[in-house]
Amino acid sequence: MQLSPNLPKELEYFLTPDYLENGNGKQRSLYSDLSNHKIIPKLTGFYPLIAGTIPIGIDTEESDVDILAYYNNPNHLIKITYAKFRHYKDFATETITIDGEPSLKINFSTDQFAYEIFAQKIKPEKQKGFLHMIAEKRILDLAGENFRNQIIAKKKQKIKTEPAFGELLGWKGDPYQILADLAFSSEEELKKVLEGKPN
Repeated sequence: MQLSPNLPKELEYFLTPDYLENGNGKQRSLYSDLSNHKIIPKLTGFYPLIAGTIPIGIDTEESDVDILAYYNNPNHLIKITYAKFRHYKDFATETITIDGEPSLKINFSTDQFAYEIFAQKIKPEKQKGFLHMIAEKRILDLAGENFRNQIIAKKKQKIKTEPAFGELLGWKGDPYQILADLAFSSEEELKKVLEGKPN
């Protein structure tokens, strides 16, 4: 995959799923599941990227696996995913619009994980879902373990990830847009964000 020119070098490992093999227990289980079902190879040509909470260790028992993808022709992706995944549990395809952008959601489940493929005519490393994850990872690394645990606690209360960050950091605006804007901010800018959070 072509590297995003803005992605910090230390986070380039997110561009392939290989890092999951040496991660925590959930990440290693996900790597095995992806490998056993050949999920990423089945999406060759659609630039699949794993995103969401599992890669950054703030998942709960109810977290699914987010796979971001790119399509040039949505009908092509629909045909491919139908051919490759229709025999899996909970298979479903939905056409939606997000921020004015036509998008596809394809869901299916293995015995271990529920998956959601989210696809747009935007390369995955530029989609908001990926930008959110990068910003969240960078904030978590700076904020420490207590903050991570607070995020997980919010999620266990059924609060979505982005609003959980917004609540804990005292943001007044849209946390989805704020996180997207922060993804490639300098470390100094991120530290200022943390300095402004409520006690």
